[in-house]
Amino acid sequence: MPMLRRLVLLLACVVVLVAGPAAARVFYVGTGHQYQRPSQVAALVAPGDAVEIEPGEYYDCAIWRTDRLTIIGRGAGPVITDTQCADKAAFVINGDDVVLRNLTFARIRVPDRNGAGVRHQGQDLTIENCRFINNEIGLLSSAPATARITIRDSRFERNGLCVDGRCLPSVSVPAITVLRMERSVLTASRGGSLLRSGAVKTVLLGNAFGGGSSGTAETLLLASGDLRAEGNRFERDADAQEAPAITLRALWHTPEIIVRDNTLLNHGAHPAVLLENLSSAEPTLEGNTVDANDILVSNAGLLAARAKDTGHRTYDATAPLRSGLRHLEQKLMPK
Repeated sequence: MPMLRRLVLLLACVVVLVAGPAAARVFYVGTGHQYQRPSQVAALVAPGDAVEIEPGEYYDCAIWRTDRLTIIGRGAGPVITDTQCADKAAFVINGDDVVLRNLTFARIRVPDRNGAGVRHQGQDLTIENCRFINNEIGLLSSAPATARITIRDSRFERNGLCVDGRCLPSVSVPAITVLRMERSVLTASRGGSLLRSGAVKTVLLGNAFGGGSSGTAETLLLASGDLRAEGNRFERDADAQEAPAITLRALWHTPEIIVRDNTLLNHGAHPAVLLENLSSAEPTLEGNTVDANDILVSNAGLLAARAKDTGHRTYDATAPLRSGLRHLEQKLMPK
């Protein structure tokens, strides 16, 4: 009998090993399916599952707590609009290793005036072929330091907000490990910077910043870690404020800075700066295109910024801009 029992247990273990983990499921959402709204499946999905959403407008929001989840818009893609969860966003991403693909997030508002299309609070997030239109902020991340964010082939248009002295960008990322953005468009900001990145490393490849009506947009890109910017277009409108296309704030460390094959288009009456380098690092600058009256790189404000941080008094013509950028950074921290 003991021998028989051991044989049964052995066979059971073999069955479990052969079967492996449960197969991933696909949940279909929209007209003609069991579930009509994304929020109806948010509590049902398990790690590794996928959610496919039919085209159309969804006045709905969802909090996604599941890891290794893929959420895909079918066909022309769904529009998640006018509804927010937890006073934060249309989609609140708490799970790790989540992929968002072919989705549109539009017209998100919250009482605190920082309503996001997507609020990211988990680990790695990938956004592909998504659109963020007319939100108080497009993507707002408060992820842990070990997180990575990748954005590809996406568009951020008419996001951002300035109210009561606080300005929000189109995309705001904290001090995560890496932000990587490829072939995406950030345009017509109504707030502060189009992109604010506190990532240890920011990689920008083949993107377009600015253009359209930039409204109150200031610096197009505000970063504070290592920077690799290659093949991007930075466009300053005729009515844009006088601020650099890229401001790299790294006052007390020496980052790696690679700025290669970028184009600065300046439609304003005053000279523009491609890279304002507030660090002690010597940037690698190769193949960039700026007009004759514009400036490729400037670090004129570095000493003034450091002196202000250490309590020393000094004069620099750009000091008001330095102060404004520091104020912007403080205001943009997620709540």
